[in-house]
Amino acid sequence: MIKDGAVGILPTDSYPALVCDLESRTAVQLLYELKGASASKKLSILCRNFSDISTYTLGFPVSSAPGQPNFFQHCKTNFTGPIYPHLTSEQISA
Repeated sequence: MIKDGAVGILPTDSYPALVCDLESRTAVQLLYELKGASASKKLSILCRNFSDISTYTLGFPVSSAPGQPNFFQHCKTNFTGPIYPHLTSEQISA
C-alpha cells in the first residue's frame, strides 16, 4: 500500500512514526497534511542500507585531514544496529 501512495504508521520506542514512499509526491504531501506541517519542514528518511544513503543525500562527510578516520567506514565497522546520522540532502522532486 505504501508503494501505491498510502501513508502508514510504524511503532517506535517513543512516538509512532508516519511513513510514506519518498518518491511519491502525493504521499509526501499527504504526510505533511497529516502532520500539520509546512512543506518547508525537514523530515527524516529511513534507508534500507548504506547504498540508499547516497541516493538521497550528499553522502557521509569525507575527511581530508591526515589520520582522521573515514566516517562511513567507521560506522559500518563499529555499529551493528541502526545509526541516525544527520546528512545534507539533495533536492528531491517526486
